[in-house]
Amino acid sequence: MPAKRCSSGQFKDHPIIRQIVGRVHVGDADADVLKYARSRLAKGAWDRMSAKDQRAFECEVVKEHERNRRMYRQVMRGRR
Repeated sequence: MPAKRCSSGQFKDHPIIRQIVGRVHVGDADADVLKYARSRLAKGAWDRMSAKDQRAFECEVVKEHERNRRMYRQVMRGRR
């Protein structure tokens, strides 16, 4: 299932998000990946974010997870 359309805002292509999401299995559910990504933030950072920034963070996490899934499928099929 492709990532929903949303705005990643300031988190677009963020290297830390890429690093965090890269640690989870491509088969993990989006909800589990989001929970893990939030747990990797500095203590209290999530609560200090505005609702808009929280949505943007979650959007980028889901998009990055979908990119990883797509890459996995391409590699396993032998395509680049």
